[in-house]
Amino acid sequence: MRGTIGRLKAHWPRSAAALHWRDTVRSPAMRIIVILFLILIVSSLGSALLFLLRDRGQGGTRVARALAIRVGLSLTLFALLMAGFATGLIDGRL
Repeated sequence: MRGTIGRLKAHWPRSAAALHWRDTVRSPAMRIIVILFLILIVSSLGSALLFLLRDRGQGGTRVARALAIRVGLSLTLFALLMAGFATGLIDGRL
């Protein structure tokens, strides 16, 4: 048993208990980008609601455009997260 722990310590520079949540993201810029995208997604959804209430259901083109922007932002965020995990920019929790 003692030999196994020694081999694990040789492979791990830190013990698993010493890992902190800050160590899971290698690039703090990635965290800022994700937060920015989330803010943009929520604001696009809010603008769609505002357009819906202002136009009283008559002009659906502005609502549809705002919702299409939200869907595009959501898909882009998903693709960025997948690329971050694939490239190693994101190791664990963001």
